[in-house]
Amino acid sequence: MGQATLIKSVALSTPLYAMLAFKFPKKLNEEMDAMIQKFWWNPRAKGNRVFTPLAWKNLCRPLSEGGLGFKSFESFNEAMITKLAWWVLSKRDSLCVKVLRAKYKVSSNWISSRNSKSASISWRGVESVKTLLATGACKVVGSRGNTLVWEDNWIPDLPDLKPKPRIASEHLPSLVVANLLSFDGSGWDEGGGIRSSLFQFNQVADLVEFIKVLLSTAEFQYLRRELPPAPHHPIGQHHHPLQAEAETILWAASVASELCLEAVIIESDSKSYMDAINGKLLEIPWRLNGFLDYISPLKSANPNWVFNWVFRDTNEAPHCLAWWSLMNFLWGVYDFCNGPPSFADPCKQDLLQVPPLLAV
Repeated sequence: MGQATLIKSVALSTPLYAMLAFKFPKKLNEEMDAMIQKFWWNPRAKGNRVFTPLAWKNLCRPLSEGGLGFKSFESFNEAMITKLAWWVLSKRDSLCVKVLRAKYKVSSNWISSRNSKSASISWRGVESVKTLLATGACKVVGSRGNTLVWEDNWIPDLPDLKPKPRIASEHLPSLVVANLLSFDGSGWDEGGGIRSSLFQFNQVADLVEFIKVLLSTAEFQYLRRELPPAPHHPIGQHHHPLQAEAETILWAASVASELCLEAVIIESDSKSYMDAINGKLLEIPWRLNGFLDYISPLKSANPNWVFNWVFRDTNEAPHCLAWWSLMNFLWGVYDFCNGPPSFADPCKQDLLQVPPLLAV
């Protein structure tokens, strides 16, 4: 593993500062990748031709997916430039961003505008990733009327980030989101503004449920990032069982952190991983090292969180969920009240506290 440490700490970090500001040529990225591949497989070989028993893209996968966590220079460079483009788009409070926005006259529709032909090399690199940024950038709905219903991305939970018309037509009505709000701007005009005849929804309530409104927002800004959905990797083909358990616990901790929950109890029947999190293992399995690097800071930042190991017999509810999700291809609605008593009783109590939905 000494070679892997050298690659990550030296080779991959050497061009970091240049990659933050400039889009490297594709040929240069391929040459740098070839140098690292040669060092990994056979550093003493003469010439550039070496035997590679495993594709480099497989080694560049995260540890959770069976890779070694290496990075492709082209993908890493694109990610760094996209981060800079995100700062420009979200109007980050930075002198560099302010200068770039002023020099190149970045407007509200910059992400869909044509690229400048006479810009500097650095700015041309930023503009080259606008297409990638547009697949996840979503407008926050405020109080003004400059967000177009059909053209702009403004509904984060929809696949295309925008609603689809019920009837495909070249002559769609020109609508801004402000037309869908009530007269005083305090909510959605469910009676006349949002018309079910325009959208591909079964009920008007479906559309209202998808849209997240921040009425206190003074301007329309791109404030939310949504990455394109990652490819699904079946556990039986690409995951070691221990890695699958660790990935699930890490996902649960990440959700709790995003919700700013203070008192959290995470239980699992994976004794190896729970002991590793709680510092009870002298030798940590190498499959868990990558997960611990992510979950340890979350545990340190939340001292009230508890990670408990439980017997498999007392962990029936998650297994019921897992069995059901596999049978239903991971899609659908699960009736929590029909689970085991240890799981269903608390769910029933929580459901009693949920107010009934208003009829539309």
